[in-house]
Parts: sequence; structure tokens; C-alpha cells
Amino acid sequence: MINVLFLFPKSADLKTLDEFISSKFIPGIKQADGLRSLKLSAGDLMRPGGPAPYSRVVEASFDSLDEFMATVPPDGQPEKEYMKSLGTLILFYEVSELY
Repeated sequence: MINVLFLFPKSADLKTLDEFISSKFIPGIKQADGLRSLKLSAGDLMRPGGPAPYSRVVEASFDSLDEFMATVPPDGQPEKEYMKSLGTLILFYEVSELY
């Protein structure tokens, strides 16, 4: 299983970012094959020692890396270009369920 974290920077205009996440990003990922779970952070992100540099986090789990990679739009797509322009950090890693 693959977990993916999309970390959206605090520098983004929050109203525009929330509109993007709710009207384009989440609906697009919901249609992905192999999607196991999808979560959106609520409230302010926290970290020890001060405010976090990210305003929103979307967490998704997929059955396989191939299924996650199939959701990645090609270069030039408006959604991908918007995320790149924000400096969105995308982390993905393999996991095994312990219980």
C-alpha cells in the first residue's frame, strides 16, 4: 500500500486553495482506481516550536504505486501547474498495515 501526503504551503491564498481542493483536487482523486482512503486536514497544522509552514494537508492511500502514479496528470495540466506554482510538497511512501 502507498500513502501520499500533499502539503500545501501557508503562503497560498487560503480561499483560492480551499476552492481548488474542494472543487478540483478531491473530486479528481476520488475517482482513482485503488484509492483506499482520503483525508483532509482540519484546522491549523501544528508543530513543536511554532507555526507550521503548511496550511492544508491531503492524505491519500492507494493499493499500489502504479495506481497512485496513474492519478498524476501530465505536465501542462492546470491542476498540476497550480500545485507546482504553490510549491506543494508531495511525499509518498510504502506502508504495511500492522493491525
